[in-house]
Amino acid sequence: GYDPVSLVSGQGLTVGDAALKVRHDGQEYRFADEADRAAFLRHPERFQPCNRGRCVVSLVDRGIAVRGDVRYGVYY
Repeated sequence: GYDPVSLVSGQGLTVGDAALKVRHDGQEYRFADEADRAAFLRHPERFQPCNRGRCVVSLVDRGIAVRGDVRYGVYY
């Protein structure tokens, strides 16, 4: 997986390290470094994807819930 903190902070898609993973709210998150992991643990709501990572466009257009693709995500 990709580091959600890097994505939100404008560093783009950064591959997360499996050794720095965190399980939160039933999902696993991986981080590029310990600083990003610590930032997530302080404020996970800031870095979690909306709709639990499911594609909002597919949900609205076709009425189906499918896993989103981080390459096409939007930071709002």
